[in-house]
Order: sequence, then C-alpha cells, then structure tokens
Amino acid sequence: MPEFLVVPISSLSAPEAPLRMAMDRPGLEELTLSIRQVGLLQPLVVMKREHGYEVKAGHRRLLACRMAPLERVPIYVFTGDAEFEAAVMLAENIQRRDLSPIEEAQSLRTMRETLGLSVADCAQRCAKSDAWVRGRLDLLSWPLAAVEALGRDAISVSALAPLMEITEEAERDRLIRCAVEGGATAAVTRSWVASMRGEIAEGMEGHGARAQASMRIADVVVSMPCYVCEEVQPAIDLRIVRVCDRCVADLERIRESDARERAAESAHA
Repeated sequence: MPEFLVVPISSLSAPEAPLRMAMDRPGLEELTLSIRQVGLLQPLVVMKREHGYEVKAGHRRLLACRMAPLERVPIYVFTGDAEFEAAVMLAENIQRRDLSPIEEAQSLRTMRETLGLSVADCAQRCAKSDAWVRGRLDLLSWPLAAVEALGRDAISVSALAPLMEITEEAERDRLIRCAVEGGATAAVTRSWVASMRGEIAEGMEGHGARAQASMRIADVVVSMPCYVCEEVQPAIDLRIVRVCDRCVADLERIRESDARERAAESAHA
C-alpha cells in the first residue's frame, strides 16, 4: 500500500521522462485557480528519490500547485521496481481525457516497450479496444506534418485519416496543412480524396470535369483547395494541370515571392 504524506512542494521534482508533449495554458491556469480556492484534492503519485520525490502521476497538477503557489502538497509514495513505476505512470496518463492522440500513442508505445505488453494487454490495462490501441500506435508512422498537428491537438484523427491514402508526399502535406488551417472535418477531407480519385480517372478516360460532375451520386458539394492560392473552391470549378516537378518548384518560388510582397505591402499600409 502507498504511504500518504503531506510534504513541502520544494521536495518534489517533475518526471524525468514526462509523457505529455505540451501543456494547455488556459487549462493549466483554470486548474491553478481551482487549487488556490480549494487546494489540491487529488494527491500526486510519487517515487522516493535521493533528492526527495519524483512525480510519476500528476505532472500537470504539480505545475499548477507551483503556480498557485502552494507550500505543501499531499502525495502517495509508492515503492517498486522500474516496471512498477512505468505501470503507475502510464495507467495515469493513458486514462486522462486531455492528452493529444499522439501523446496517447507515445504512452502506448512506451507501455509496450517498457513492460513488454501485447496490443491486447495494453487494451485491457487501458480499458480500450484492441482496434483503438492499434489505431493509436499507427499514428506514430504517419507523416511528420500530421504527427505535429495531432501533437498540438490542432485537428482530429478522423479528419486526417483520409489524407493518409494520398501517396504523393508534397500534395498530401499540402492538404494536411490546408485541413489544419481551415479546420476541415472528416467529411471534407474524404471529399478531397474522392475528388482527387475522380480527377485521375477523368484524366485517364478523357472525360471533362463538368461532364463527370453531372453524374451526381449525392447532393454534396465537393471542395478542395486551389494549388496556387489555396482558397477552397468547389472541385467542379478546378482544373487538372499536368506539370513537371521543375515547374512545380518554380511555381512554389513564385507563390513565396508573391506572399512576401503582400506582407511587405501590408506592413507599409
């Protein structure tokens, strides 16, 4: 059984390997206000160290207590080996509701590597399905642009998932950026991918975009960002332009130059 103590906050240190990638500042400030008003209601889970105690579960609460500031905090002191420490920390973090999908994925990967668990074991410990665990672990193999966006919790997994079907890296990363900046939903990104497939088929079969669009399957407007201005337009109003890599690079330089000019004009306005 853990030992319950109330100790000086100066005796506590943050986890050596925190699982959380970033802290939500407004949420942290809200927690700090609550702690100022009623104190810390949920003790921190710690392990004894030579310097004092290392927090294993409750890093965010520790930061809020320091911001409050509190002089003394309640703790539960656990003793055990490295495997037990990992289990305590991971169980706390994977069950939190404010972790980003990537933080959840990293927690699961650490759980598997540290404790040697199977997907089914992880699912059982986290009270999740096997499919959910596999899906989270798959996120770590997604493109860097997608991982970074999910790490910031800037977009949902379901919204980015359809874009992973795009094999052309530059176009996929462009659409990921547009999805994040535009707040695209899963329905929107699915429509982008479906539209791209339709355009490829049209190019192979020699049909025009408007003729193909007239074969409507559902009353839905499929929209995609323009490659040049990135403004989202109905796919029916966009055109297929076949260009080589060199011309694409030239176009990118023109876009960047134009953006700099507009920024300079805005600064002098």
